[in-house]
Amino acid sequence: MDETEIRSNLRRLRDKREKLTAQIAELDMERAETVAAGFDSGLSASAMMEDSGLSQQRLSQLKRGGAKGRL
Repeated sequence: MDETEIRSNLRRLRDKREKLTAQIAELDMERAETVAAGFDSGLSASAMMEDSGLSQQRLSQLKRGGAKGRL
């Protein structure tokens, strides 16, 4: 690969990563909202842990409303 091709690939990959990061952030927020709804409706933490793949610690953080970034 020459310099032009390498730089073009780097820009293309940067753009793809930005789009993917935005998609992940949206999914994280949707999952956080769903976990909150689960707590509101009385769903057990163990059921949500099993279905979501989240740890008990992470579920507790979401229940308290903290750390709303990455899940």
